[in-house]
Amino acid sequence: MCTNHTTRLALLLAFLLLLTGCTQAPRGVDRETATQGFQTMAQSMIRYAADADGEAAITLIRQPAEGWDETAYMGAYNDYNLYGYSDYLFYTVPLDDRGVYWLGGIVNYGTEGEQTLSSYLLQPVSFTDGLCRIDESPKALELAAMPDIYPQGMKDAMAAGRFFRKLNPSDLSFAVENFVIPGCYKADAYCLWQNTDGSLEAAVSLKNGTDAPRPVESITLSVFGSMGEEVLVCTDPAGITLEPGTSLNRILHIAPEQLTQELDPEAHYAVMIQS
Repeated sequence: MCTNHTTRLALLLAFLLLLTGCTQAPRGVDRETATQGFQTMAQSMIRYAADADGEAAITLIRQPAEGWDETAYMGAYNDYNLYGYSDYLFYTVPLDDRGVYWLGGIVNYGTEGEQTLSSYLLQPVSFTDGLCRIDESPKALELAAMPDIYPQGMKDAMAAGRFFRKLNPSDLSFAVENFVIPGCYKADAYCLWQNTDGSLEAAVSLKNGTDAPRPVESITLSVFGSMGEEVLVCTDPAGITLEPGTSLNRILHIAPEQLTQELDPEAHYAVMIQS
């Protein structure tokens, strides 16, 4: 009798555990696991795209974008890899608190003479049972449209309807600490916004992938309008040194009187950084 009672309890417990497992939300991963998983997936897609292997490529797609199939993704990855640089870097940016949805970033780079050239690709992905797959479902695309990695000032300007710009939208590596391209020093502005007093602020990323410390005496920001006209030039006396293999994000403040014209939310602007 005791054995029968124990068996019934065990079966009931197993049934309850099964029900719990069926209703659990997907389990996410940490950044290190996400980056490793994304790298494995992306390298496979690059290879399948080069080989025109649609049967293999489709296994990497959890949810395609509307109107897309494996052939479209292979074409996109082939176009991205058009320059054929020899080296790749991979990173990830979280899109939710659970670690299920991520933006994966690929940097394809190569050196010509003393110049490092690079191209960039972003891919929304999700993780289920530890597997990284391409995910361009409506939820994933909604999360990917505005990852929570930008300064609060830009988010405030966007919410209030003031001028703002996300720059270099295919490269979000500024959000990853000490993410650098080996052998390369880079200085980029990644967003720009206007404050309530008319002043402008620019978020700048400095990355030192070289083997030597990099003195940065000053940072000059130049903004040009669609006809090439100069909208502003300002210089920040940074006075800092970036150690090898490190990066730094910095916000530059531009007083209202430094602007030569009113900023148009609909206009195109080119932004250059020198440091």
